[in-house]
Amino acid sequence: MTYEEFKREIIKNAEAAGIAEYDLYYSRGLSTTVFAFKEEISDFSDKTSVGLCFRCITDGKTGYSHTQRLDAEEAVRLVEDAKACAGIIESDEFSIIYSGSESYNKLPPAAEISVDASLLIEKALEIESKAKAKDPRVLSVDYAISAFSYGETALYNSHGLDLREDRSACELYCSLVVEDGGRKYIGFEGKSYASSDKMDTDGVAGKAVDMAIGAIGGKSVKSGQYPVIFSSRTAAEMLGAFAGIFSADAAQKGLSLLAGKEGEKIAAPVVTIMDDPFHPESNFTKTSFDGEGVATYTKHVIKNGVLKTLLYDLKSAAKAGKASTGNGMKASFASNVEVSPTNLLISPGEHSLEELMQKAGTALYITELKGLHASADSSTGDFSLESKGYLIENGKISRPAEQFTVAGNFYRLLEDITALGNDFQIESAYGAPSALISGLAVAGE
Repeated sequence: MTYEEFKREIIKNAEAAGIAEYDLYYSRGLSTTVFAFKEEISDFSDKTSVGLCFRCITDGKTGYSHTQRLDAEEAVRLVEDAKACAGIIESDEFSIIYSGSESYNKLPPAAEISVDASLLIEKALEIESKAKAKDPRVLSVDYAISAFSYGETALYNSHGLDLREDRSACELYCSLVVEDGGRKYIGFEGKSYASSDKMDTDGVAGKAVDMAIGAIGGKSVKSGQYPVIFSSRTAAEMLGAFAGIFSADAAQKGLSLLAGKEGEKIAAPVVTIMDDPFHPESNFTKTSFDGEGVATYTKHVIKNGVLKTLLYDLKSAAKAGKASTGNGMKASFASNVEVSPTNLLISPGEHSLEELMQKAGTALYITELKGLHASADSSTGDFSLESKGYLIENGKISRPAEQFTVAGNFYRLLEDITALGNDFQIESAYGAPSALISGLAVAGE
C-alpha cells in the first residue's frame, strides 16, 4: 500500500472513530553504504525504512500510535490504539493540531532517488587507492566509505494540511594511518555532496592524507592562556555541541543561560548566526516544514552580536506568547517533537586563514577536538577538550601541536571572537568559518 492509499484509510477510520483532531506523520528512507578495506569491499549495506505516527486529541488528551506497516489492517489498529491511549493518559500534555502556515517554500525534488551500487563500490575503492598513491607513508586505510541516502517526509492533518517533500545526498569518508619515524598518525576526511556526479574521491583521500602528514613531529605546548583559531571544521563542531543553548524549551527549563536575553548583546559584533533550512550546501538537512507542520524559514538567531530569537516549537512558543519559528523537529517518525535547528550556521567573515594567523601572532590553530560531546556541558557552556593542531608563531604556522587541552566557556567564547574567516564549511547541520578567539586556557606540558 502506498502512503497516499494508507492516508485515505486513516482519514476514513478516524472519521468512523469520531476523531476530529489528528495528524499523520510519515517518513521513508533509503540508504546504501559501501565499505572498502585492503582493496576489497569489506561490507555492503542496503537499507529501507518506513514509519508512520498517528496522533489524535480526544477530550483534551493526546494519544499516539506508530507503525512500520502500510496496510488496511494496520490503518485500523493505528487509529484504535491512539484513541485508546488518549483515553487512559493522565497528563495534561500540551498538544495542538496545527492548521498551517500562510505559505511554504517549496524544495526542489531530490536530485536522485537511487544510485547504482556499482558506482558506490567504484568510489569506495578509488578513495583507498588514491590515498595510498598520494604518499608512500600511508600505512593503511582503515576505512573508505561511499554512501547514498534518500529521505521522504510527509505530514497530513484533520485541518487539511497536506505536506510532502524529499531529499537526497551522497557522502564519502576516509580514515587512514601514516607512519613516519616509527610513529603513527591518523588522518580523516568526510564530505557530503548534492549528487553522485559531484563525489570527489581525490579531494577526500587527499585531505585525509594531508591531515595525517601535517601532524608528523607534533608535540605538546606550554600551558598558559593563548589566542586560539578554531578551523572551520572544529568551529562547526563546537557550534553543534552547544546548539541546544538556543532552544527556547531548554531556556524555559533552566537548561540554557539565554532565558530572557532576546534583544540583548550576547556575542561579539562580528558574530552572526543563522538558522537556514534552505542553505545550498546543506543537502540532506533541507526542509520546508517541521515535525508539527509549521513552515520553516531563514532567520537570524544572533545578528551582529545581538540575540534576535531563540528557536521555538509550538509548545515553547505558546508558553512565551510567541509564534513558532518552525523548529519543532522529529528525529524519526516515532520520536517526540523537540526544539532543534535546521541548519545552524555562523556567517563567514572577510579574512583568509593566513590573515587570521597574522592577527593572532602567537596562538594555537585547532584542527581536531576529541570528546566534544562527553566533555562539553551545554547547560553551563563549560568545555575542556583534548585538542590537536598547530602552534602559530609570529603569525605563521611554526609546528604541529598535540597532547594539549583547551578549556573555556561557550557563552564567553561567543563574546571573545575577534575575527572570522572566509573559509565557511558545513559539518552535518552545522556550519562555520575559521574563528579567532582572543584567549582560552591551554593545559600542555
